[in-house]
Amino acid sequence: MRMISTNEDYRNDPELNEQYFTQIEINEDVFHDNVRVYKKAKGRINKGICITAKSDDRVKFFYYNNGITITCKSFSYTPSVFSLVSISEFQVVNGCQTLHALFDVFKENYQYLKDIDILCRIYELKNPDQSVKIAEYTNSQNPVKSRDIRSIDFIQEKIEKELMVKGYKYQRKSSQFIIDEKTIDAEKAGQAMLAFYLNMPRESKNAKGIIFAEKYEEIFHEDITADELLLPYNLLVLIENKKKEITEDKNISYSQKSHIIYCSYNLLYLLKVLAKERDIELFHLNLNKIFELYDSAKDIIDRAVEIAKKREGEKYIDQSYFKSTRVMDDIGNILKEIKLESNFSY
Repeated sequence: MRMISTNEDYRNDPELNEQYFTQIEINEDVFHDNVRVYKKAKGRINKGICITAKSDDRVKFFYYNNGITITCKSFSYTPSVFSLVSISEFQVVNGCQTLHALFDVFKENYQYLKDIDILCRIYELKNPDQSVKIAEYTNSQNPVKSRDIRSIDFIQEKIEKELMVKGYKYQRKSSQFIIDEKTIDAEKAGQAMLAFYLNMPRESKNAKGIIFAEKYEEIFHEDITADELLLPYNLLVLIENKKKEITEDKNISYSQKSHIIYCSYNLLYLLKVLAKERDIELFHLNLNKIFELYDSAKDIIDRAVEIAKKREGEKYIDQSYFKSTRVMDDIGNILKEIKLESNFSY
């Protein structure tokens, strides 16, 4: 924290009291060779760093973090139990996010960092151009996707075992199996449950990264069962089959069916809404009964599209519409109208 500060006195005098150190800012010049810019504590990773640094688990920070990489013109130290390292003209080429997040924590309460150790690699380079290469290579490893990290979660293993009993293969990790009709992909299942149970069809299609991140505990909660997963998943399969049937029907004009390509998750959401209004319990045994509401759900989507086309005119594009928040507003208004017209009867 001292070495990346703007105050030269703090950088050079390790005897200065840390409590005054919170008044200074980061010298961003030390990240000049870094390929990344700090994204504040809003990102999931950076938020996680701050949470860990302030938790009782912070003594294990060393094991959870990849550490930082520094390049410099020269460094020197005398080996001892409490060695001080003198570094000149250095750059932090990997660890920008970590150091900024820790700096935010440090300014909040410098005591948090008393229990934290972090791995630090220092490279003395005679050729400054090598610093850029190290920055490039140390920041370009393939990241482990959230769904693959979650694949060893006990909830995922529990679901896998339950589905296996029912004759399904559950793909916890990407590319784990060759996909066939008895294979259920964890991400696809998560998308279906996000739309169906959490009422987020737009995010299911356009922001699926949240499935194994901030929405993971809500989707794959401790009480989740294989049947709860299978209901929206198999409804989505039926919706996709219906989409193929409609789009291949030559008796239906393109303008009448083009939007069907983009609205599968909206239809899934509507099947849940209509089923609840008709007091059909959301059990997998009621799969076919719920899917009988498909035509009613599609009619609502068709009406929403017509409303959007009148509102937007020639600017209307199916793909853009179903990516926007307007589609859910339009669907909501149509549902209200139907309730008023038919006294809650669809």
